[in-house]
Amino acid sequence: MKQALLLFFFLVTISAQAQSDFRAGYVLPLSGDTLRGQVDYRGNTRNSRVCQFRSAASAPTTEYTPEQLRGYGISGGQQFLTTELPGKVPAKVFMQILVQGGLSIFHYTDADDKVFFFARKGAEALQPLVQRDTTISEYNKATRLETATRQRQYLYRNVLWSRMADCPAVQTTLPKVALVESQLIKVGLAYNKCVGSSQYAAAKPVTHYRYALLGGVYQSTVLSTDQAENEQVASSTRPTYGIGVEISPSSFSPRMTLLVQLLYLDQQYDKTYLAASTGGSSVMQIKRTVHIETTTFRVPLLARYAFGNRSIRPYLQAGAVPVFNVKRKAYRSDASALGPSCQDVPLRSYGFGVTAGAGVAFALGAHHGALIEVRADQLDNTSKSGRALVGMRGVTLLAGYTFGK
Repeated sequence: MKQALLLFFFLVTISAQAQSDFRAGYVLPLSGDTLRGQVDYRGNTRNSRVCQFRSAASAPTTEYTPEQLRGYGISGGQQFLTTELPGKVPAKVFMQILVQGGLSIFHYTDADDKVFFFARKGAEALQPLVQRDTTISEYNKATRLETATRQRQYLYRNVLWSRMADCPAVQTTLPKVALVESQLIKVGLAYNKCVGSSQYAAAKPVTHYRYALLGGVYQSTVLSTDQAENEQVASSTRPTYGIGVEISPSSFSPRMTLLVQLLYLDQQYDKTYLAASTGGSSVMQIKRTVHIETTTFRVPLLARYAFGNRSIRPYLQAGAVPVFNVKRKAYRSDASALGPSCQDVPLRSYGFGVTAGAGVAFALGAHHGALIEVRADQLDNTSKSGRALVGMRGVTLLAGYTFGK
């Protein structure tokens, strides 16, 4: 099963990487009129380096570099302008326009997927908007210990402050402005409005929701403890299914999302083994059977970080898992020369655990997609007694269909 899973991930990755995501858009040639058609959207990293354009769905695709265009854009979406990236060796790149007017602000993602912001007023050169963290070590004479403290320098506020001197009403708000896209857009718009400059602004980030139908298989083990004995009891591999919602908060990085899911699971554990039993002064072996049945609803609460482009997005995720046991039954039965015996093991109605995993999501269209993932979890005590059934660990192989923006 492991080899088949690895092969599946490999094939999905290869096929998804070949996918394109053409959307209605335009390009601005170095001379002449705007060309309208379809632009391939592949994520911020690729968008900053290259633009693939076609005049119609059936037309051939032309690839443009920043040296060949003044800019390009997605209709109703991101707009990119060819600019010269400051540095020891200046290079032309496509930067996303966040605000364009008397004061313009740009977003750029480099080849290492790092995000940068730049600003310029009028026709001046681009000015980087950065903040810097420094660690300062101080010696405490009283304790004779050296302590390290981190200090943050908000250099971008100084850059914006000097360029907003003609609008004190907006300038004085800069100490509260964080180096995030939404706040830079807000302060840039406010300044341009203050000085009466015509302007364009990227659409305000909004929170998006995607919904999922989930299904897969689950297998787990639980540790059965009795006196000095510890036995791992494995469950059968059973189906699990449920629903979920993925939330992309407007204030988060586009790669970070939050998930809430509801999964149904019906599990059964059985194991028979030889156990030691003391009878009087003698020790004898008995045949012991452990049987567990649970029907649970699990509510994974996850944080997910995705890589890649829009077509193929490998991801890592982790979070907490509240568990509600709506049906629960467990017992130990012994068969010995003295006759059979059976003892119920009371189970908890709820539990709590942690989970982590990895997967791949890939696009099936503008608002539809699919995913496959593997996740592992570990729960707290299953039984009411802390030394009866403990340390449940499980692995889920899950696939899903997603829809929404």
